[in-house]
Amino acid sequence: VRGQNFSSETPYVKRSLKIRTDIGDKKGQAELLIFLSDLYHHNKSKDDAIIEELLEKALKIGEELKAKDLLAHIHHQFYKF
Repeated sequence: VRGQNFSSETPYVKRSLKIRTDIGDKKGQAELLIFLSDLYHHNKSKDDAIIEELLEKALKIGEELKAKDLLAHIHHQFYKF
């Protein structure tokens, strides 16, 4: 089950996000923001404000790229949230 290793997975995802940001991979950034929001969502001490912030950032990128597949995934995450 995703999220069971929240504390061990999160630093790697954040590091990957930084790399994607550094190389300008916007779609990769959005995908990692979605994944990170999902990790926070499945964490026992989840923080709704962080989840919303991550999804808002992903949504902004998705709209900028006009990536329909990405936008659908983001909206699905908002629905789950």
